[in-house]
Amino acid sequence: MRSIFLLYCLVYFAARGQGGAATIKPHIDNNKTAAHVRVPGTRLFLIPPPHFTLSSWYSGFEKKEVAAIVVIDQPGGSYAASAGSFTKAELESRGVKVLDFRDLTINGFPARFAEVKGPGASKVFELVFGDPTFAAMVTASNKAGDDATGAALIGSLNSIVYDKKVKTDPFELAHFSVGSNTSVFKFFRSNGNMFIYSVGGADRSRDANAPVVLITQVPTQGALSPKSVVGQILQQEVRNGLSNPSLHRESNRKYNGLDAYEAEFDVTVGGGKGRLYYFAVSKGAIVVVFNGVAKSQIDKNVVEFRKLAYALRLK
Repeated sequence: MRSIFLLYCLVYFAARGQGGAATIKPHIDNNKTAAHVRVPGTRLFLIPPPHFTLSSWYSGFEKKEVAAIVVIDQPGGSYAASAGSFTKAELESRGVKVLDFRDLTINGFPARFAEVKGPGASKVFELVFGDPTFAAMVTASNKAGDDATGAALIGSLNSIVYDKKVKTDPFELAHFSVGSNTSVFKFFRSNGNMFIYSVGGADRSRDANAPVVLITQVPTQGALSPKSVVGQILQQEVRNGLSNPSLHRESNRKYNGLDAYEAEFDVTVGGGKGRLYYFAVSKGAIVVVFNGVAKSQIDKNVVEFRKLAYALRLK
């Protein structure tokens, strides 16, 4: 489901300097200073580039229409698992043009770094690091691809400090809360702008048939309806392997006085039949999207999806 997060963030893969203007350090080892800013929802600190501001909808910084830095911090994750799928060969197998790839360290933690070519003139930089108890990913995108912005991004990445002692709130940037409910789905963990719920809140990642709930928030500036946002997400999922989506039921309605869209789609996923459940609600410039995925016991799971979805409260 990483593709959904990437759709919302509008960034993918990489981390390094551009055109020789700046270079990622082989050993990034810093002490926190007054200039360091903690990225909300994470244990990572960095010095943001000039004119970058904290994003209000994802963990990171942005310079509107120009560049962004997105941070994903996964306490309880594993660097070995993340690094295993973050290799030059894996990136190139997806058709990504890799401009640079290397191993390094961040605060003594093993790390990998890549620079890849993005859409048009853009370049994207990514750092992945951690240990057996956590995995972190920092993605910096430079839409224009210019050396000045690239140098500023690399300077910021070179300033990273990771403090495992910091206690974080994964909902620090959430534009929603979940009220009391009887659903079997409980919060498992956050992954950037994605909030993951599983049965009992347990790690079910090794069970390919386990149902899962993903809650995300999409900035639309009021330009897209909840139905339009769901349509875009569904299209992205089709591009990433889901097939034969067929509308099972849908409704446009009000939810606590807000515009909402609810839909179910029968799909083929992983070679078998499944059901996608969507519940999207808009408030101001944000659409919060609830996405339930069931591959077995479909009717039972959809009932549980609704119990959780109907407990959403937008802030």
